[in-house]
Amino acid sequence: MAVSYRELGRKYQFMDNNPLHAKKSLTLADSIRPNDIETLELLGIANCALSKFDEGKAFYNRVLKMDPNRASTYFNFSLVFAKEGKFDLCQQYLDKANSIKPGFVNTYLERHKKGLPIYPQERPTQAPK
Repeated sequence: MAVSYRELGRKYQFMDNNPLHAKKSLTLADSIRPNDIETLELLGIANCALSKFDEGKAFYNRVLKMDPNRASTYFNFSLVFAKEGKFDLCQQYLDKANSIKPGFVNTYLERHKKGLPIYPQERPTQAPK
C-alpha cells in the first residue's frame, strides 16, 4: 500500500504538477512505511515545490543520513540553494552529486541561471537570453 501512495505522489508531483496532492499521498506512504528513502526524497521535493524549503531540507537531510551517497538528493538540495540565491552552496551540492555519479547534473542549474523556471509552476525570473 505504501508503494502505491508513493507512486501516486510521484505522479501528482511530476505528471500533474500538483505538489499539494503529492505531499498528501506521500505523507500517507510515509505513515505506512516510515523511512522509505524514495518517499522521503519525494516529500522533500513536494515541500520545496510548495516553497516550504526548511521542511524540504529536513527531508533531504534525513535521506542523506540514511544514504550519504545519494546523488539525486544532493542535486535536489542544490535546487533549494539555487532558489534561495545561495549559488556557492548550490554549486557545492552539484559538485558532490557529480562526484558520486559523474555526469548526473543536468540542465536544471543552467535553466535557473537563464531565468527559466526550475519547477514548472514558477514564472521566469528574467527574460530568457
